[in-house]
Amino acid sequence: MVRIGRAVSTYGLTLAGLCRVAAIRHGRDVVLIDDGGPVTAEQLDRWSATVAGELGNRGIVVSGGKLGVLARSGRGLVVATIAANRLGADAVLLHPAFSATQMAELLRVEELHVVVHDDEFGDLLAAARFRGQSILADTNTPGVISLRSMQALPQATWPTPTRPGRLVVITSGVTGPPRRARRGGAGPAAGLALTTLVRRLELPRGAPMLITPPLHQAFGVQFFALALGLGCPALVTSRFDADRALRLIHEHQVATLVATPTALMAMADALGTEPSPPSLRVVVAGGGSLLANRWRRVVDAFGPIVHHVYGSAETGWCTVAGPADLDASPGSIGRPVAGIDLRIVDDDGRWAPAGAVGRLLVRSPLAALDGAGPRPPGTPEGFVDTGDLARLDDRGRYVVVGRAAERISRGERDVYLDAIEDAVLGHSAVADVSVTAEPAATGTRLIAHLVVRPDRSLDHDEVIRSVRDQLGPESAPDEIRVVTSIATTDTGRRTRVHG
Repeated sequence: MVRIGRAVSTYGLTLAGLCRVAAIRHGRDVVLIDDGGPVTAEQLDRWSATVAGELGNRGIVVSGGKLGVLARSGRGLVVATIAANRLGADAVLLHPAFSATQMAELLRVEELHVVVHDDEFGDLLAAARFRGQSILADTNTPGVISLRSMQALPQATWPTPTRPGRLVVITSGVTGPPRRARRGGAGPAAGLALTTLVRRLELPRGAPMLITPPLHQAFGVQFFALALGLGCPALVTSRFDADRALRLIHEHQVATLVATPTALMAMADALGTEPSPPSLRVVVAGGGSLLANRWRRVVDAFGPIVHHVYGSAETGWCTVAGPADLDASPGSIGRPVAGIDLRIVDDDGRWAPAGAVGRLLVRSPLAALDGAGPRPPGTPEGFVDTGDLARLDDRGRYVVVGRAAERISRGERDVYLDAIEDAVLGHSAVADVSVTAEPAATGTRLIAHLVVRPDRSLDHDEVIRSVRDQLGPESAPDEIRVVTSIATTDTGRRTRVHG
């Protein structure tokens, strides 16, 4: 207990602190399984400590400094992040899908002079004209500074950090310019919210957890931190593949599956008529909309064990909708966890009447220390505008109807692209869909890009009539285009660019 207390006092409830506690409590237990195999708590603790010692003693990273991390999910990203935090430095998780221009701007704004990266991203850094110190995460090449070469050295000591290191997550930029969300260790108020979240999700302690969102994304890395804290072996992969994810669930007897709705639908399709893996006890959806027809497809595949967690990189987790909530109100995001305030307001910041659609605001101890972006007029002090539009149902559950940036005025009504997509997914011949709005001489045209299920025929007019019947004539697509796939980011969000 003394050692645990010292670890928490030194590193806070950061990944470094959680890793140290896991090593003290469950040293020989596996805490991470990646493409390279299993990693125990002792190994993760020793590797990150050795890397921290080398970085600190060479003066590459100092307390209060920063370390950029550009890597796919796996031990390289985890070791680099924990090592930075152990030195009292910020670990900045860079987005691999950024263009060279975006990366160059981010490196400039964050003032990053040291980046740990997978070998595959060397060309991206070169194109971004990075002139700082590069450290490879995944090589043993002689003469090349790398995490692997550092891990093989004798463990060195380094000065106690002057403050706990922080985690900086960069938003993907899909729904606006990329923004930073900087997080410190969880305080007492945040601890209450996290405890409530774990209890409401009914996460099995010590049981394997498959985390399919990438660890450079807030959704993925936050659940990795939860897995460390709960003693759950965390399974991660460098790239998502639905068939492989199902194999991993069977092979490792996974009890908790964490995934975006897009990934869950892909896994449901891959599962086909096969029964759900018997080891699965909890499915956690997040990082995207789980509207009614998406939810039905996922529940049909995995059974009534689906939970929906709502939140973002800026706000942290906000609400949980359990199986009973989703059954009673498909598409809802449920109710807020303890210590988190939600408010629905109109464009002037006034409370919206019950049932009315308005801007969804959040005040939370889990919110990022910065990076919430500009506050729209009328946003009360202490609240963050999520960028989503929502309403309350008759039982006090929150229902997100769409992104404010994707609200389209048609005739005398507002329509929402997410809702139209979900209505289209109700058609049995549609495997996937993305709806875009295109300017036209008469206003805005809605184009539904559809992936048709194999061996199924599609009546375009029937799809349009179905949406009209569900949502009204203003929401009906003006055109149907059949495509082979729907483009998504590596975080599972649609880019609304189509293949």
